[in-house]
Amino acid sequence: MSRQDNLWFSFNGTSSADMGLRVLALPDVQIAEARGRAVEIPGRDGALWLSDDSFKPVSHRIAFEIGGDADIDAVAAWLSGGGKLVLSSFPDYYWKARIIKGFDLKSGIYVSGNCRTEVAFSCEPFRYQVGDPSLPAITAARAFSGGGTWPAKPVITVYGSGSMNLLVNGATVLLDDIAPSITLDCDAMMAFKGNVNASPQVTILSDDGAWPTLAPGINTVSWSSVAGTAGSITSVVIQPNWRWR
Repeated sequence: MSRQDNLWFSFNGTSSADMGLRVLALPDVQIAEARGRAVEIPGRDGALWLSDDSFKPVSHRIAFEIGGDADIDAVAAWLSGGGKLVLSSFPDYYWKARIIKGFDLKSGIYVSGNCRTEVAFSCEPFRYQVGDPSLPAITAARAFSGGGTWPAKPVITVYGSGSMNLLVNGATVLLDDIAPSITLDCDAMMAFKGNVNASPQVTILSDDGAWPTLAPGINTVSWSSVAGTAGSITSVVIQPNWRWR
């Protein structure tokens, strides 16, 4: 079996092999480039780097052959829009990816009845763990060690009643009317009760207005009562969404 026969990718849970594709080449995995600008100051050696604390997207371009028995229309429908991209070279991780432009069928290039083409995925600058599990339920203030290499934006579900302050790594979030639970999506910067928007019941009390993040190192979670109100938190469940740059 050739090395090429071992190559695959999946998009939105569907494998290239299941769609009748033979992957010819996988991309080198890029490390996202930091956004910012270099400013030269008279009298100062070198340049001063002004970062905006964000990263540029990365591009993954994959070359493949479409088998003669494959349904090209089905492949085109599959390779569209956005979703999770997994490469066989990094099977334990996925990228949040989007296909901006569909693939082109290269006229006159056929190998054993197959049509050769490629597709480009525009990806967010971080990779995530496939099947990222939730942490064990937290029932009292605790510290725990984080994963990844860059601060993560978790999904935090708080169970309890009344109004309480939730503290995550020093970021304080005021939760009003928790019962029976409220979920904080720190990436989307929104809160939900089931499928209902509960963002008006959440107030970010941090000076910079930033939603909680988890660090690759030590993290702390605790909570406190709101003066003049009755409330309690019975447990906190965190899906960390650890990130690797």
